[in-house]
This record gives sequence, C-alpha cells and structure tokens, in this order.
Amino acid sequence: MYVWGWGGQGQLGLGEDYTNKMEPVELQFLRDKQVLSISAGADCSAAITGNSHSHSHSHSHSHTHTLTLALSLSHSSSLSLSPTLALTLTLACSPFVGTASGEVYIWGRNEFWDQMKTEFVKTGETRGLNTPTKILLEHSQSHQQQPHVTQIRCGIGHFLAGTTEGRVYAWGLGKDGQLGLGKLRDERHPTQITRFLETGQPIPVKKVDCGRVHSVLVCDGEEEGCGVEVYTTGYGRFGRLGLGDADTRMIPSRVHFEDESLNNRVVTPRVLGVAVGYDFSLALCIV
Repeated sequence: MYVWGWGGQGQLGLGEDYTNKMEPVELQFLRDKQVLSISAGADCSAAITGNSHSHSHSHSHSHTHTLTLALSLSHSSSLSLSPTLALTLTLACSPFVGTASGEVYIWGRNEFWDQMKTEFVKTGETRGLNTPTKILLEHSQSHQQQPHVTQIRCGIGHFLAGTTEGRVYAWGLGKDGQLGLGKLRDERHPTQITRFLETGQPIPVKKVDCGRVHSVLVCDGEEEGCGVEVYTTGYGRFGRLGLGDADTRMIPSRVHFEDESLNNRVVTPRVLGVAVGYDFSLALCIV
C-alpha cells in the first residue's frame, strides 16, 4: 500500500513522520499484511486486511489477490469533490471484484472521536493517530469472534463498516443523524445499525458510503454484488438524502426512484454502485 500528499494529521500512517509526501511512499506498517480494501475521509484513513475471495477463475492463489485488487481499481471512477474528501465509485457487479474478510485498521484524525487524537509532544499540539491501529467492532467478543468486515468507508467525521453477514456498524460524529442509530449524538464505539424505517429491524446491506453529514446504504439484492433498495440517513439539507424534502433522518429511510420514460412511475432498479459526495449522492442503476 502506498500513500502520498498531506500528512499533517497522521492520515498517511507513517509513524512519527507527519511531513507531506510529494511522491508515493510505501506504508511500512501494513507491508506484511494483505490489504484488501482502503478508504480515505477528510483527515483519516482506513483499511481492511485478511483473506480475499475472488470471483476470478485464476488458479494461482499467490497472484489472485493482486489481480483482484488491480481489476477492481480499473473499474472504479474517483471524483475529487472537495479539498478534503475523495470518493470512489466501484462497479461491484464486475466478475473480478473480490470481497474482503478481515480486520479493520484506522489512522489519522477525526475531530469527533477521541481515540484518533494523540498528543504531539514537541509542540503540545493534538494531532491524529499516526499509525494504523486495529479496532474491534464487537467489544464483547474476542478477536477470533469479530465480524468479518467486507467494506469500510470514512466520512468527514464518521465511519461505516459492512460485514459478510450484511450487518453495518457506525461510529464517530452523529449529531446530524448520519450514523443511522436513531439518535442525534456522537458514538465512541462501533455500533450496529439495527433499525430501518420501513421495517423496524435490520436489513442485509451490500454496500455503504459516507458523505459529509449523511450516509447511504444499498440493501437486498438477489444478484451477487447488486442491490435493489437504497437507504439514506443524516442531515437532509439540499435534498442530499433523496427523500423529497430537506428533513434530517436518524434512521435509514428508503429512497424511491422514478422513471421518466414510464410517466414517473416508481421503479425498483438494480443498483450497481453508489458514490457519496460532500452534499450529494450518485447511484448507478439498471432499471
């Protein structure tokens, strides 16, 4: 894994080195680990390590994971939407996209989560966590009993992690409802989203993404890698939730899609991927 750019809050994960990097530098801490998925937020970063399960038909196990990652990236489109937030849209129905199953590491700074603040001794300043640090989604469980994480996303002040079972964990800044936990407050520890507005109970989630103060979840797809329902939660100003108003939601609520060619009839599309910007969202669908 390589990193570059601004490192002033430890978001590059280079230990005591907080300097900017003009060229890619290998992240030594994760060198001996199999990094399967990465995400970047405002001043923080996250990665999933562990085992990969590829849909590629390659028979060479030693090269399968590298091939999977390379092809996944080649089917992605990155948009730089603000000086502090980069987002990626992945076409998850690609036959070469692999799934991660492993541990979550985070580093950098999150103003709203004390675990990601470290004191910089020389100046007395508070800076971000400068080394990738493993976190537990279930504090009551041992390392061996932790959920297998398949995706991780960083927002401006919050995180979402999805598991192989379709569970979603949220933590960090939550005062605008972006955690989807039914309350307008921050959450210090990863907490499972257990209620969706339409059902009152969990729904298996295939994809997650974070914006500045809202989150998007894609659920319930029969076809592998695809979903058919999109849910949003968080601050509703500018219509960023796609729910027809500017109201804030504390619980994931379903977005309804209309097809103009069918006289604006509500349709249920196959959702290939989502990308969440600073204050807006994109969904790539087949209707």
